[in-house]
Amino acid sequence: MMACRMCTACFCRIESILSRLISAWRLQYMHLNPVRKELVKRPDDWRWSSYNNFALDKATVAACPIQIDYVRLPLGYQV
Repeated sequence: MMACRMCTACFCRIESILSRLISAWRLQYMHLNPVRKELVKRPDDWRWSSYNNFALDKATVAACPIQIDYVRLPLGYQV
């Protein structure tokens, strides 16, 4: 029986998934910092946060004081 070898396509797929998970973890960590420090109760209450840019409601995104260039974000974060 031959040992399973990971093909390049499989490796790239796994690497892409891991990259998205790590990016999501970093954003969550960053957005929850003011909550952990008890400066606000919810991440969307922190005025200088980009948290609201990831809201599903377009009005919430438009009202966010920090606008994100979605062209440069990984595909998983584009709205």
